[in-house]
Amino acid sequence: MLKDEKGLCLWEITVPGKKAGETIEYAYRRKGNFKEFQTSGTEITVMYLEDDIPTGGTTAARFLNGEWKIIK
Repeated sequence: MLKDEKGLCLWEITVPGKKAGETIEYAYRRKGNFKEFQTSGTEITVMYLEDDIPTGGTTAARFLNGEWKIIK
């Protein structure tokens, strides 16, 4: 978790998946240029890993025009 003067800018959560060795990582990133990372938009992403190797992922939601939009 990373914070700055505006609040939360990065939060990563990892949870076990349904299969053995599978994990799912959810990440919130706020738009901006930070020391540790930079991103062009505020969004929530999901990454799927098997034995710590990425196997897929997607953007779940984006903050656009003051509202969260679910990405399908």
